[in-house]
Amino acid sequence: MMNKTRLNALTPTVSLPRFIIRFIGQPHTLALLFFLLVTAIFLRPVIFHFFDQVSGVGDTYEYVWRLWWIKHSLIDTAQSIWFVPYIYYPHGYPFAYSEVTPANTFFGLPFTLAFGEFSAHNALLFINILLTAFTTFLLAYQLTGNWWASLLAGILFGFSPFRRGQYFHIIHLTFQWFPLIFLFLERFLRTGRRKYAFAGGVAFGLNALASWYLALAGGLLSLLWIVIRARPWSNYLKQQHFWIGAVIFIFTSLIFIIPFALPLLAVTRDPDTQPPLENVNFWSASPTDYLIPNPFHPIWGTFVEEKLIPLATLVDKESPTQTDFEEGRFFPNSNLNISTEFLVSPGLIALLFALYSLRWTPSKLTRPWLYLIIVSIVLSLGPTLHLAGRQFMIPVSPEFAATYNQVMNYISSNLALKPEPFTLAHETGILVPLPALFFRWFVPGLDNARTWTRFGQFAIFGIAILAAYGASAWYQREIAQPGSKRSRHAEGKESKNHFSSTWPWLVVIALALFELWWKPMPTSLPSTERPVDVWLRQQPGQEALIQYPLESSFNGVQFIYTRAHGKPIAHAYGNLFGFMFGRRHPELLTFPDPASLTTLSRWGIRHVLIETQGPGTDTAQALLQQVSTVPCLQPATIQGTVHVFELVGCDNP
Repeated sequence: MMNKTRLNALTPTVSLPRFIIRFIGQPHTLALLFFLLVTAIFLRPVIFHFFDQVSGVGDTYEYVWRLWWIKHSLIDTAQSIWFVPYIYYPHGYPFAYSEVTPANTFFGLPFTLAFGEFSAHNALLFINILLTAFTTFLLAYQLTGNWWASLLAGILFGFSPFRRGQYFHIIHLTFQWFPLIFLFLERFLRTGRRKYAFAGGVAFGLNALASWYLALAGGLLSLLWIVIRARPWSNYLKQQHFWIGAVIFIFTSLIFIIPFALPLLAVTRDPDTQPPLENVNFWSASPTDYLIPNPFHPIWGTFVEEKLIPLATLVDKESPTQTDFEEGRFFPNSNLNISTEFLVSPGLIALLFALYSLRWTPSKLTRPWLYLIIVSIVLSLGPTLHLAGRQFMIPVSPEFAATYNQVMNYISSNLALKPEPFTLAHETGILVPLPALFFRWFVPGLDNARTWTRFGQFAIFGIAILAAYGASAWYQREIAQPGSKRSRHAEGKESKNHFSSTWPWLVVIALALFELWWKPMPTSLPSTERPVDVWLRQQPGQEALIQYPLESSFNGVQFIYTRAHGKPIAHAYGNLFGFMFGRRHPELLTFPDPASLTTLSRWGIRHVLIETQGPGTDTAQALLQQVSTVPCLQPATIQGTVHVFELVGCDNP
C-alpha cells in the first residue's frame, strides 16, 4: 500500500518531461520559440546591452521619458498624468500633445519599476517585434491551416524593412494587436460565438491604445475588410447573433479608447495643432517606394542607402531650415533617417508569393486582403501624387491652373472641417489630388494625420497574408501534389501534415530571412545629463530656461535633461506641439529680437542656452554673434558645447 502511494506521488514528476515535450511540440509553441530566436538574433545588440544601453536616439528619448512620467505620476507622486507643469513653462505641457501610447507606457510600467525606463524601452521593443511576428502567424494559420506558410507570413511582416526603420518609434512597432482584430473577427464570422466578438473588441481597443495611427487604420481597414469578407451581407444581417456581436465589439472597444481619446480631442480641436498641408504632402509615398530593396541588409544595404534611396524617394525632399519651424517641418538631415518613413517595400519574396495567391487561391479568400492592400497603398500616397520621389504635375496653361487652384482653395478654405488655404498651388501645372487630401478635409480625426506613408505598413501586412495563401498554394501544387488541381484552402481546416517534405519550406524560410536580414540595430549609452545640466542644478532658485537654436531643443532628450537640472523649460517636443509653438509664439522664432526678449522676460526665463553642436550648428554661430550685441543677455558660463546667457533687465531691451 505504501509503495503504491509513493508511486502515485512520483507520477507527476515522472510525467512532467513528457508534458513539456508535448507542449513544446505544439505548432503554436514551436512558432513562438522560432520567433523568439529570430527576434533575439535580429536585435542582438539590444540583447547584449539590455541594461546599459538604449535602442536608438531622437524620438526614443521621448518614449523613454513617457515611460518614466507614467511611473512618476502614478506611483511616485500620485498626480494626474495629463499635465506636466514644468515643460512648456509657464503654460504647462498637455501630455496628449504627442502619443500617450498606453499600450506601451501602462503595460511597460512593471518593466519600468523593475529595470528603469531605458531597459523598459528595450524590453518593449523586443516584445513588440516578437509578438507582431507571432500574431501575424496566428492569423495566417487561422486562414490557411498551413504552419510553414504562416511562419513565412510572420517573418515577412514582423521583420520587414519598414519595421527596422522605425526602431526609434516604438509606437509603430506595437502592431501585435492589429492581426488579432482580424483573427477574432474571422472566428466570429465562422462561429457566431460572442466571445470572439468580445476578444476582437479588446484587440481593437488595445491596437488603438498603441498609436492613434493604428486606431485610424484599424477602424477604416477592419470595416473595409468585414464589408468584403461578409458578402453576401444578407446571410449575416438576418442573424440576431451578428448584431449582438457587433454591439459587443463596439462597446468593448470604446471602453478602452474613450478615456484616452478625450484628452487628445481636447488638444486637436485647436487649429494651431493641425499639420500644415505642405508638411503632410512631404510625407507622401511614391508607388516606386514599394519596390526599394532592403536598405538595412549587410550586403547591399549601403548601396541602396547611398544610391537608390536619394534617387527613388528623396529627389524633391530637402531638409528645411529654422525659418520653416512655424510650419513644423523638422526632421534629421540624413537620407536614411528621412527615408525610414518611405521604406514600404514588402520584399521580393513577399510580392512573388502574394501574386501567386492571386492566381491560384480562390478569390473569395484573397479578396478582403486585396482590397485592404489597395486602400492602404492609395492612402500611403498622401494628398497628391508623387512618382519616384518627384511631385507629379500635369502641365497646363496658366489660366487653367489659376481656375483649378481657385476651386481647390474654395473647397479647402470654406468647406473643410478645419479651413485652410490651398498652399500646393502652382502657376503652370496642377497636382493630382488623391483621397488622403479629401480625407484630411472632410473626415473627422484625419485632419491631424501627418505621415500618410505609415499606411504603407498595413499594405505590407496584407501582402504578407496573401503571401501565406500563395505559399500554401505553391506547396500543394508544386511540391506535395504536382499537377493536381485539388486545393486545401477550405476555411477552418488545418493541414494534417505540417512537417512533411520540409526541405522546400526550409529553403523558402531561409531566403526570406536572408532578404530581410538587418544590420545590427543601433544602440547608444543613455543620455541623462550634460555638463550644463550639472551647472544648472547648482544654481539657486527655480527660474526657467529655454534652448536655442530651436532645432536643437526640438528633441525628446530635452525631457530627460529636465530630470537632471531640475529647472522648468519653455521649449518642448511632440507631434502637435511643434506646429502649435511657432504659430502661437512667432516672436520666439526671431530671437534675439526685442519682441522675443520681452516674451521670455514675461515668462520668467532666467537662462538662455545656445547649443553649438548638432542640429542648427550654423544658426548657433549666428545667434552667438547677435547675442553678443544685446546688453541684457549677459554671458554666464560655457559648459561643453553649450553657451549660457542670463537675462537681466530684458523687459525693455
